[in-house]
Amino acid sequence: MTIGIIGGGNMAEAIIAGLLQDKSNSTKIIVSEPNANRRDYLKQKFESVHVISENVEIFNALPKAVILAVKPQVFNELLSEISGYTTNQILISIAAGINSKTIKKICPNAKVVRVMPNTPFLALAGCGGISFEPNFSPVEKKMVFDIFNNSGELIELPEEKMHAVTAISGSGPAYFFYFTEELIKAGILGGLSPEESKTLAIKTLFGAGKLLLESDESAESLRKKVTSPKGTTEAAINSFITNNTGKIIEQAVNAAIKRSKELAGEA
Repeated sequence: MTIGIIGGGNMAEAIIAGLLQDKSNSTKIIVSEPNANRRDYLKQKFESVHVISENVEIFNALPKAVILAVKPQVFNELLSEISGYTTNQILISIAAGINSKTIKKICPNAKVVRVMPNTPFLALAGCGGISFEPNFSPVEKKMVFDIFNNSGELIELPEEKMHAVTAISGSGPAYFFYFTEELIKAGILGGLSPEESKTLAIKTLFGAGKLLLESDESAESLRKKVTSPKGTTEAAINSFITNNTGKIIEQAVNAAIKRSKELAGEA
């Protein structure tokens, strides 16, 4: 089976790395990337992957599925370029805010899947949502899931939920990176060296996430276990509550959802 990937950016790189994790997988991968430096990089990193410069050349290889891994800003231009070459291929879009209706309007003969991955796919620890058109068979669905299985976990959802997926898991890593940035700064102000504060903040973020993932308890329950009455953690949590941090987080997620709808022309 041949898989095509249009766009050779970081997310495409993560998907390629995931596909190549399975040494028994005989899938052929062909990638189109207009930037010469990026092409050279991909060729050096993935010797078994065929990297080309022209998007439409991918269809000469008769791929079973083509992943559209380009930015939303150039997405319609790409669809117009490839529309005459799409027959019964599965088109897998990973662009935020571009709905399947938009893709089908320009490429009516394709079968469309929307996937919202996130940057932890680069560490083969990603998560996100996936939405299929109604005409997908179980075999086709499995094939698509298999493309992403080694890079992260995808939850199948109706397409109308993809805006929320974008705001939570798609944009979510940036929220945690931002919180960690500020935690490191606060640690330095508290007397730690930059390296000490960085190590403690990052390892704490990783450990807390691992505990959340592996525990049967809720985030609220685990948080309460750390928060001893009249202790240091309670003082910090009370500061969060006083400053209405929960509302700030809600507003931030709503802003991301709103922007995703704007990109889709739904707002």
